[in-house]
Amino acid sequence: MTRLRYTLIDQGSLNELGHFDTLDEAVRARARFVTAAPDADGDLEIWDEDEDVRVAHDSENVRPAPAA
Repeated sequence: MTRLRYTLIDQGSLNELGHFDTLDEAVRARARFVTAAPDADGDLEIWDEDEDVRVAHDSENVRPAPAA
């Protein structure tokens, strides 16, 4: 079984909401969750499992960020 690189995590509940092969897939999934529940925006994080970093994201930019 191949492990997928990106994980979408809800830090509020500590639930993993999905695992994705590409960053684009993870970003699109995050956007769907935020559209459905805008209040969750601050809690949803994408993690790059290969680099062990949180991926910083906003509407203009998506880039790796140091893990907190």
